[in-house]
Amino acid sequence: MPETDEGSAVSVGQAAQRTRSAPCIEIWLADAVMRVPVETDGTLLTEVLRAIRASVP
Repeated sequence: MPETDEGSAVSVGQAAQRTRSAPCIEIWLADAVMRVPVETDGTLLTEVLRAIRASVP
């Protein structure tokens, strides 16, 4: 289970809720959703998306 800063365990649902509350961009690709934090480097995101596109038949 993920842990909080205090070291106590949190459920997967709590961890997911914490992740969803942060501002992010959702990218839907086939059957998957990629959630990218807003502060993600644009160059890195571009490289990742190009790699994904190149790997899809």
